[in-house]
Amino acid sequence: MCTLDTGVAAEHPLVAPGLKGAWAYDAAWGTDDHAPYGGHGTALAGLVLYGDLEAHMNGAQPVALTHGVESMKLLPPNGFPATKPPSYGVVTQGAVAQVEIERSGVRRAFCLATSATDFPPSRPSSWSGALDQVAAGSMPGDAADDVAASEAPKRLVVVATGNVSGGMMVDVVPSQPLEDPSQSWNALTIGGFTRKEQPPAPPPTWEPVVPANHRSPFSRGSQSLPDDLTPIKPEVLFEAGNMLSDDTGFCAWHETVSLLATGSNVAAEPLVPFWATSAAAGLGGNFVGRLQAALPERWPETHRALAVDSATWPQPIRKKLVGKGAHWKTISKTERQKILREMGYGVPDVERAILSARNDVTLIAEAEIQPFALGKDGRSGVFNEMHFYDLPWPRAALEQLENEIVTMKVTLSYFVEPNLTGRAATRPDTYRSFGLRFAMKKRTETDAAFRARINAAQEKDGTTADKEADCWLLGPKAVQAGSLHCDLWRGHAIDLAGHDAVAIYPVGGWWKSHAGQKRVTDKGRYALVVSIAAPEKAVDLHTEIENAVRVATEVEVTVG
Repeated sequence: MCTLDTGVAAEHPLVAPGLKGAWAYDAAWGTDDHAPYGGHGTALAGLVLYGDLEAHMNGAQPVALTHGVESMKLLPPNGFPATKPPSYGVVTQGAVAQVEIERSGVRRAFCLATSATDFPPSRPSSWSGALDQVAAGSMPGDAADDVAASEAPKRLVVVATGNVSGGMMVDVVPSQPLEDPSQSWNALTIGGFTRKEQPPAPPPTWEPVVPANHRSPFSRGSQSLPDDLTPIKPEVLFEAGNMLSDDTGFCAWHETVSLLATGSNVAAEPLVPFWATSAAAGLGGNFVGRLQAALPERWPETHRALAVDSATWPQPIRKKLVGKGAHWKTISKTERQKILREMGYGVPDVERAILSARNDVTLIAEAEIQPFALGKDGRSGVFNEMHFYDLPWPRAALEQLENEIVTMKVTLSYFVEPNLTGRAATRPDTYRSFGLRFAMKKRTETDAAFRARINAAQEKDGTTADKEADCWLLGPKAVQAGSLHCDLWRGHAIDLAGHDAVAIYPVGGWWKSHAGQKRVTDKGRYALVVSIAAPEKAVDLHTEIENAVRVATEVEVTVG
């Protein structure tokens, strides 16, 4: 995991064993951590390696590192000119390229905990677009050897939402909009929650700003952004610490409700408090590093999908969405999406991402797709492939569960090549190179009717009506922007048995509409993750599905 930050204290005894390299965008900057008050890049590197050190300091178990960390100094120290906002993206891409030259052939992801307020998050910026290019393998130099789009080097970028600073309670608690570049479509955007609520002892007149298992007051979201033009961000949450407030309502960080990380002043203060979404991004980097180490052959798109698939909401957040029995809360899908635009899909669990629990079953597909082709006139683009998967649900086992409540989660992850020219970035269908959607076969639907419905949905950009949408948390109309789409189905096990197929189909993008660019026949790729969770007392779905998978057929590709 490569951090793009303020440098690192390479000699730190906790960082040194896992540090695989340290560089600077400008060699004159040096590679040391120049951030004041205990540093920033060093703390970030420590969290990437170990997670929150507080848990380790309170135990006696040895810690085995599963992955390494690299440091690329992205921010100039005092005495050097500050990078100007229009150059943020160029500098970030240059830093990524330098790292890959210095240590080539290494499987890595990138962690960016820096943000800015120079550009509104309601549309892609030059910086967020640069991150989209980094992820998609379309930054300058990636296609130098005329590599096909689907074969270009894909990269996972973890980015923080940006922070809410301290201040009066009335200003701190309401959700604030993302900071640039966390609106990036292809990045895994990290928000913050907190389990920390213990005030200092003996207690002065300080109280935690939020209770445990709520959104951290430092974290930002996309609630106020247009939901038809912007992705749901953040996708996931990690610990970001809490704030404490005094009797006047003033809120600020405090070490007792912060994380513990490695400090840059090794001799005087080797361990320092660290907080806000920088800390959450560091934990996100730790998650991705562990996931990559355990599943090295999986694609970056898949690692992003597994982070979302493995995520669950803390109980207070879950109560806002999950009603009684098989039902979601009786609030509109718009209100549900607003909650997700603040809370994401929850807190990831790395063990669950790596290994399916006995009754939590995860199916993963990775595939290339040619979304478009040249039409009969030889000049315009038309839709091309659709992929159909038969889901190996154990019908007998699910019918045996009858009215037990089960949850199915579908996550589709792919990287788009952004169009940053002119007004293209203001509309999803002209910003993305291609878009994908998923649709589930209905319980009583024939295969032919399923295919006909998908064809109709494709022509309407995936927004066809669905009478069974009440079982879905968001429903098909919620999917507009972004390159990661996730929805949850909640209902009775016996009803899930009939949803035994899923389709992946393309919607418009500039590869299709800008035929003059000669990209119409390019291929993209995607990762599809489908999981079902059943009660602990339920039958062993894992074994049942494993047996079905042994005789399952390959994906069916439909063209034209």
